[in-house]
Amino acid sequence: MRGILLPSLLALSVTAPLAAQTYGEIGYPRGSLGYDALMAGDLRTAELQLRVGPVAKDDPAVLINLGQVYARLGRTKEAEVVFRRVLDAPAVDLVLASGREVSSHKAASMALLGIARVAGR
Repeated sequence: MRGILLPSLLALSVTAPLAAQTYGEIGYPRGSLGYDALMAGDLRTAELQLRVGPVAKDDPAVLINLGQVYARLGRTKEAEVVFRRVLDAPAVDLVLASGREVSSHKAASMALLGIARVAGR
């Protein structure tokens, strides 16, 4: 699996050569990663899409985006739990918005570090 991590932190989209694609989830059903809702700041919709969508709930793209939603909603403990689940799973490659590849473990670690910084830990 490959994903794009946006500068806002970790909103993911799988990359593929689909020039006509007009929504964020490339290679996933539209809305299943909550990508467009996340980018629009509609966190409640993003959470709903991630929790009830058709993608496996242990998919690192789902978990990282769900953690991002929780963090943005101030639910940092829940975000930490979700990001740690990514660390407990096998690593997969993700692609940053810059084009740089990073493992899902690195992405989750970066997210946890961001939460710690905000919390002043």
